[in-house]
Amino acid sequence: LMQPIIFQKKLFVCLLLGSITFVIFGVLSHESAHCLVARYLGFKNARIHYDFTDPGRLNNTILREKEIEQQYSYEIANHLPFDNQELNTLKRQAKREYFLMIVAGPLETLVVGTIGFILLILYRKRFSACENLNYGYWVLVFLSFLWLRPIFSLVAEINSPSGGIMPRGGPDEFKVADYLGLDYAILNLITGIVGIVIICIVIFKFVAASQRVTFLSALLSGCFIGYWLWFGILGPRLLP
Repeated sequence: LMQPIIFQKKLFVCLLLGSITFVIFGVLSHESAHCLVARYLGFKNARIHYDFTDPGRLNNTILREKEIEQQYSYEIANHLPFDNQELNTLKRQAKREYFLMIVAGPLETLVVGTIGFILLILYRKRFSACENLNYGYWVLVFLSFLWLRPIFSLVAEINSPSGGIMPRGGPDEFKVADYLGLDYAILNLITGIVGIVIICIVIFKFVAASQRVTFLSALLSGCFIGYWLWFGILGPRLLP
């Protein structure tokens, strides 16, 4: 027999607050990954803003690269030969470090989302989600929903006025694909499909049918409110 679909007010309020927190956590954890890797790579003044990470001052690799370019500025400007082995090595290293800093954000988001999904599978029997509101269970559900990011990226690409062609100042995933020499559309499609599969499994396998409408209502409402609250009000004031 199918479970009756009942809108649960208490559950809705809890999940609404959870969804708002989930949006802010997703943004901050993503940017924190950028910032931590940037500092590890020598960008000591890297800091998080509410919607991006500023690497701050140049690290030693780029400073040395600039120093050599200044030293051989005449030769470079006039296309004259000079010992450019160190400069080429530094350029490759700088690109690699930039890639690591950029990939850290999306990688953190998907890794944490995957961990949440795996823990849901491993500890499913320990939770009584079908009967009671279990906070630990819903935390893992929200973590799994970090896989919404590649889905949103896929939707944005499909709706792009340029027909899926992203500018060079595009999202992190585009920069990652560009560095790896991959087709952004294919990378987006693969991660988007994986995201859709994971989200569908979570909704239809881990969220009880009697709670599904309440959960989805809270999730949609909370995501909109959380986005507006963070990017429109709190973010610019707390992390300008």
